[in-house]
Amino acid sequence: ALTISASGWANQGAPFAPLSYWLDSNGFVHLEGYVAPQAAYTANTTMATLPAGFRPGFQLRMNAYGNSGGNPALCGITITASGAIIVITTGMGDIDFSTITFAQAN
Repeated sequence: ALTISASGWANQGAPFAPLSYWLDSNGFVHLEGYVAPQAAYTANTTMATLPAGFRPGFQLRMNAYGNSGGNPALCGITITASGAIIVITTGMGDIDFSTITFAQAN
């Protein structure tokens, strides 16, 4: 599991998986887990950092599914080449990272 470094965020808890990552045999990194804000948060704050070997070669901007005000919504996520996972959308409720997949840096 990844350590959530930003205050105001935490793993959702059972029955959902904690924020984590894994590498498949084809060199793709997969994120999974369900994270929820515990308080108001600021956009463009690093939530967690992927370790070396599980990072993209270039900065990526992707969408994760979540909710905003109880309604389904997309949440903008940036993953930097240094491994920072940054939430760029404000006003989100829970965020599901299970749709985030990218090629491992060479």
